This record gives sequence, structure tokens and C-alpha cells, in this order.
Amino acid sequence: MAVVVVSLTAGWLQLQSLRQASDAAERVERTQLVRLAIERLRAAVRTAHADVGNYLLGGTESYLARFNDAQQDALRQLGRLDDFSHDDPALKAPLERLRPVVAAVFEVLTQAIRVPAERRADEAVRLAGPGALRLLVDETLRTLGGFEVELARRLEREHLQSQAEHRRAVHLVVGANVMLFGLLASRFARKS
Repeated sequence: MAVVVVSLTAGWLQLQSLRQASDAAERVERTQLVRLAIERLRAAVRTAHADVGNYLLGGTESYLARFNDAQQDALRQLGRLDDFSHDDPALKAPLERLRPVVAAVFEVLTQAIRVPAERRADEAVRLAGPGALRLLVDETLRTLGGFEVELARRLEREHLQSQAEHRRAVHLVVGANVMLFGLLASRFARKS
């Protein structure tokens, strides 16, 4: 009877340890996905800014298409960040600060695209130099950088926790198996 109880207890401990290790690994993976979404959002803002400038200077429609793609990608990445921050207040606050800044960047860029053809070169110069757009782009990148620093700290904590959970799971599995084999050995030794 003792062997059965120890065996069941060992199995339950192993299952719990493996679940905890799995949960910790999922948290690490989730944080990596958030960081990837942040990097893609950063790239979309930079791409959009560059493509609007190129469109204004050259008039080539392919830059407009790339701007539109970058804008859609930025919205997708904000959506992903929304999904990730749904139940995480630490992520929700920076995202709420970021959303209006990104919207303002794309509003300024959209207005720049709509200027008459004869004013496009002047608009490109205005967008490239110091001014409202530069401040918005810089604020977006700064906010994303702060967001990423917080995530890097979290990732490090979660990675350390994941390693600790994994070590704990291994120790519990080994310990439970040693106990089980010890009980089985003593049981068979008594029978012999």
C-alpha cells in the first residue's frame, strides 16, 4: 500500500513540477513575442517615415504602397501588443501612452502625402528636419525603447524563474524516483 501511495505522490509531484516549468517557459516565450512586436512596430514607424519622404521627393507610387503597408503593420503590431497586455497592467500603461503617439505620427505622415505636388519637396524637407513629426517619431521610438527595457528586465526574471522551475522539476522527479525505488527495493528485500 505504501508503494502505491508513494508512487501516486511521486507522479503528482512530477506532473506539478512539469506544469510549473512549462508555465515559466510559456511566459518567456510570450515576452519574446512582445519584444518582437515592439521591434516590428519600431520598424514600421521608421519605414513609414522614410517612405513618405521618398514619395514626396520622387513621387513614386511604390513608396506610397510601402507607407500603407507599414501603417497596416503598425496597426497589427499594436493589436498584438493589446492582446499581450490584456491581463498585464505593467504592459497596458506604456501601451496606452504609445498608442496616441503612433496615431499622431501616421496622421502627420498621411497629411504630408496629401499636399499638392508643387509643395511636396518643401514638405519632405519639413518632415526631415526638426519639428512636430521628428518629435513624434522620437517620442514613439523613446517610448518603445522604455517598453523594451521593461520587457528585457521581465524576460530576464522570467528566464531565471524558468530555469529555477526546471531545476526544481528535475530534482523532484529524481527525488520521487529515488524514494519509489528505495521503497520497492526495501519491499523486495523483505520478501526475499
